[in-house]
Amino acid sequence: MTWRTHAVVGANAVWITAFFSSVDATAFGLLVAGAFAGLLPDIDASARGAKIHYVAEGTFGMFKGVFQHRGFFHSLLAVATVFLLSFWFLRAYHPFLPAILALGYASHPIIDGFNTVGVRYLFPKRERYNLIPKLFRTPVHGFADQLFFIAGSLGIALFVLSYAVNFSFSFGTIAL
Repeated sequence: MTWRTHAVVGANAVWITAFFSSVDATAFGLLVAGAFAGLLPDIDASARGAKIHYVAEGTFGMFKGVFQHRGFFHSLLAVATVFLLSFWFLRAYHPFLPAILALGYASHPIIDGFNTVGVRYLFPKRERYNLIPKLFRTPVHGFADQLFFIAGSLGIALFVLSYAVNFSFSFGTIAL
């Protein structure tokens, strides 16, 4: 999937705030955190190849023997690590931040499972897994990529719209 698809799908992790509490102005910061977390698993991608998007020019790409793309950083172990580290260090900033970072991060390897290459979800095992049958897998920029981008964009738009409606209702009741 492209970087923009990973960002919008990751940003939709902010919906957890709407399900478990009232949405306030901090939700927009959480939306950005979810988008960033959706990009983070590609920190191991190298800058080679125009089709691969990468974070910080593949910061961990220099460790080719240790970090292979769609390896550790795309695994369930990495998702759990992100949650535990963010729970330990960041929950004081916002109670939902660890969950949003973990869900945004997890969205990346999940939607990569729709690509043709596959993902090493069970790192350190070498097998790559896909989430759909071979017939329906698409390359980067393919049909699934476009579909996830549109759905993610609509999800963000609905979240912002619901925030605006709730804000206007609460502002109207305060003014009365």
